[in-house]
Amino acid sequence: MGSEMCRCGSNTEMSWIRTVVAHLFYYSGVCYLRARYLQKQHPLVRVVLIHHIKSPKRFEAMIRYYRTRHHMVSWQDVVEENVDPEAVNIVLSMDDGYQSWHDEGLAILERYATPCLMFVSTGFVGLKDSEAIGQYCRDNLKLSFTSAPLDEDQLRTLSDHPLSVVGGHTICHPFLSKLTPE
Repeated sequence: MGSEMCRCGSNTEMSWIRTVVAHLFYYSGVCYLRARYLQKQHPLVRVVLIHHIKSPKRFEAMIRYYRTRHHMVSWQDVVEENVDPEAVNIVLSMDDGYQSWHDEGLAILERYATPCLMFVSTGFVGLKDSEAIGQYCRDNLKLSFTSAPLDEDQLRTLSDHPLSVVGGHTICHPFLSKLTPE
């Protein structure tokens, strides 16, 4: 048989097959049973990762959903094992360092008393020139659009806020799995 006989269908077909299989697992109850089994072994902790906040309404709806259905916890709660053994514990994490975290996100986090990890690419912070921001977004964040970075004062505000923990996310956001050990 030639190698072309062994190939699966197109990406669209594969995507459709993955979607059907995922729905079969979900609606068969396998996912629920797996979650219940894992919960008996140890509390379930899931990290929800977002980047910039495109729509404050959608962000607020997401936070409200997780708040009503799950147990929102800080990373410190996870480390100290201060989690609900009967619930799915959610840690909210944000990546890269977008101005929307400060301008739209912080008030929503406060409204719902939601702790958050914020990992900042420090080379992005404080860029003011729209051309430099666009180049950083394209080259480092691999975005097809431009989104404003935090400035230093906004980063300081977030860093000092009791609901947020700010950490480093490299300077220029390289894909670490593609770097050599050196």
